[in-house]
Amino acid sequence: MQFSFSFIFHFLLSFAGFLFLGIYLCRGSWRNKLRNPLALGLVFISIGHLVGQESILNRVIFAAGLAVFGWLFIASLRRKDFSPTEVRGGHDVFSMLVGAALFALTVQLHFVLFGVPVFELVK
Repeated sequence: MQFSFSFIFHFLLSFAGFLFLGIYLCRGSWRNKLRNPLALGLVFISIGHLVGQESILNRVIFAAGLAVFGWLFIASLRRKDFSPTEVRGGHDVFSMLVGAALFALTVQLHFVLFGVPVFELVK
């Protein structure tokens, strides 16, 4: 199996997006510092899919998702009434583990859920 630059870039950006998703799910101090890690994670995953997809329709769909969630992220940064959530000690490292586990689970189930395998191990 050959890995192209676009595949590696897509894989790394999606992994970073899932790490942001883990930060969103676990209420550590990083969640308050990033303010809206869910939108940031979705932006990273959308950019990764935009680079990694070969179909024009898929690129249009992910570009639209990128535009919507990018706008939501910028709008959340401009909010004046942002109030931090409860910070739970020790959840910062745990959030990275949760994000990595969700990414591994998504890679394994990608073919079952979406019909597109991430890796073609057997031909």
